[in-house]
Amino acid sequence: MSAEQSVQLHVGDKTVPAQLLMRSPKGRNQPTLYIHNTSVLDIRTTLPNFEHCITVDRLRLYTVAASLVFCSRQYFIQQPIQMRTLLSTVPDASEILPVLLSVGYMASAARLAGGFRNIGRPLIADHNVKGMSAADYNIKEIDPFEDKSTIQFGRREVSVHANRLSLLWQTMRSKVIEHFPDIQPTAVDVQAYLLKLEDKFVSDAYHSLFIEDYKVTPELIERVKKGQWNPEQSDEHKKHLDGMAVKGYWDAFAKVKNSVEQVLQGKNSGEVLEADHLDWYLALFGPSVVAGIARQSDLAGYRTGPVFIRQSKHTPPNKEALRDMMPTLFDLLMQEKNGPVRIVLGHFMFVYIHHISMVMAVWADS
Repeated sequence: MSAEQSVQLHVGDKTVPAQLLMRSPKGRNQPTLYIHNTSVLDIRTTLPNFEHCITVDRLRLYTVAASLVFCSRQYFIQQPIQMRTLLSTVPDASEILPVLLSVGYMASAARLAGGFRNIGRPLIADHNVKGMSAADYNIKEIDPFEDKSTIQFGRREVSVHANRLSLLWQTMRSKVIEHFPDIQPTAVDVQAYLLKLEDKFVSDAYHSLFIEDYKVTPELIERVKKGQWNPEQSDEHKKHLDGMAVKGYWDAFAKVKNSVEQVLQGKNSGEVLEADHLDWYLALFGPSVVAGIARQSDLAGYRTGPVFIRQSKHTPPNKEALRDMMPTLFDLLMQEKNGPVRIVLGHFMFVYIHHISMVMAVWADS
């Protein structure tokens, strides 16, 4: 893969690119076209040195350090979130300096020093400059980023997935505030709000379950809501599945409504989400487990396998990334003071992580 494509994969961004760049000594310098307007362009060029390569998920990539060194300056401008995220995973200068010194890339050394300083890692920046100077390379440090992020990652390495989520939040936050500049908190009649919320249940459940390929009707949903549906009287297997899905959705809705009430009464929404979201999950799938439709292990919590979204180039994070990103989402919500930002980005990031697909639709309308 190219250095730029290696960066994308190292930070866990598996969005399908419009064109995948590959290096090969026998490359044709021609694109191979695939469906959905995608292609692979194999460039005829020499391969990187062996020590600059690594195999990840059966793909040959540049190492993290080599990816940063060989990336074009333009990529820092085009993909600041990816580049800042990868910079944040570097624990010290000893990982970068050997690559820089082996190729003598003064321009790359200058922008990496500026990049590390930009994200709050001045010690690594200073060590890079001193290391190059000791080898008689005098560089003039430059900041490769056009936008000035306010995120400072601190001195030590943390999860690449957590850092990327924090950067996404910071980048999108200003856009949300632009669209909701003057919204102020107002007093809410909690019980009236909850009644209004319950009035939306049938419509919400119908559309959310339809997306998940369940064949439900407003009449069935209304019967479940009123306690008039008896699973023991549902003979046809498929209808039984659909009915249990509605039952789980209704149970989860009741849990979410209780969480919403806590938020309306003044509790921190991030703290409520962290404490209650497992309850939503158990309520959602509990009826299906009791009925023998789903496995008991399905109640274990976060998904343990991959998730794919039809007609989308976005691939949700893998199970390891999910476990880093969810605590970060809770922290971001707890710390966020702006209401519209919590509403918009809280929902978006939950969907972006995509670990409990139906529950998040209930919370979104709340």
